Amino acid sequence: MSGIVWLIVGIIVVCVGCAGAARLVGPRRTGERQCAQDAAPSELAGRDGQTGTVDESKTFLRFDTMFGPLLVYLVEYRPGELVRVMDVAGAFQSATYIDDDKVYEPVFDYFRAYDVMFEAGIPIRNTLMIGGGGYAYPKHLIATHPECRMDVVEVDPQVTLIAERYFYLDRLIAEFDLDENDRLALICQDGRTFLETYAHAVETGAPNPYGPEQNEDDGWRGEAAEGPAARYDAVLNDTFKGREAVAALADEGAARLVHEVLVPGGLYLSNVISALEGEQAATIEQIAATLHTAFAHVYALPCGDAAPEERDNRMVLATDGPYRIAGAVEL
Repeated sequence: MSGIVWLIVGIIVVCVGCAGAARLVGPRRTGERQCAQDAAPSELAGRDGQTGTVDESKTFLRFDTMFGPLLVYLVEYRPGELVRVMDVAGAFQSATYIDDDKVYEPVFDYFRAYDVMFEAGIPIRNTLMIGGGGYAYPKHLIATHPECRMDVVEVDPQVTLIAERYFYLDRLIAEFDLDENDRLALICQDGRTFLETYAHAVETGAPNPYGPEQNEDDGWRGEAAEGPAARYDAVLNDTFKGREAVAALADEGAARLVHEVLVPGGLYLSNVISALEGEQAATIEQIAATLHTAFAHVYALPCGDAAPEERDNRMVLATDGPYRIAGAVEL
């Protein structure tokens, strides 16, 4: 990005940061139910109780979320190419192209890296993603893999509504009739709590705790499939608190829970920010050691062209299956 553009970005971000939090106009569709708070049909109130509406012509918007201020604005990601980003605590949590024919394409390399699950040679149909954010990968999966369905667990309903309005999740829902089928379930829940609840249902053969018959009044739409809780072919993790991974999803207990909700030989993929080797590789080494307590194999895959000793997004894959995946390094 040119120096002039960065200067403009910086000035406007500072101005927005000094302004009051924007209010998201929602819910977007009639009959949509709310989670975690009772919002009026025409407005989602901020956590400070203020009211108001969003001017959608603005380039920069600020929202109050469970994780602190969330900024939505445009950046020149590549020369001459603007993308809209979701910024939490100074870190880009998600992004979307704004060109009409590219809104379902992932912007960041690490989102594309989740597609490595299709290289294992096993059927991938029923998937889970922990961490919705801007719903970048769920959009890509639904748009490009009609054989797949996905449950997405996002703890903050405000974040999901932001994704609908500014990151084209609403367009995806309409275009692929997702209110009329079960290909995409939006589940408002803490990730660790979801895993504990779902794993217990899997172990006991109980009905899906997030299915429609169990959640008629829970205040969120897009319920998961009916019937007994089914194991997932793949579980994807993209949860961060700012720049740090969510600790509750990175310990041995979480690894065992993920293993429990997977089919035999299923795949667990997690976005990790770490070097692959050297002094800055401690994060990925610790995560690999943790995953080895539940899985037979743990691999790392680069998500871009960063040098192995540089701290960058890496994809960690854990499985019991003896798969051979191009570019994967066993940890």
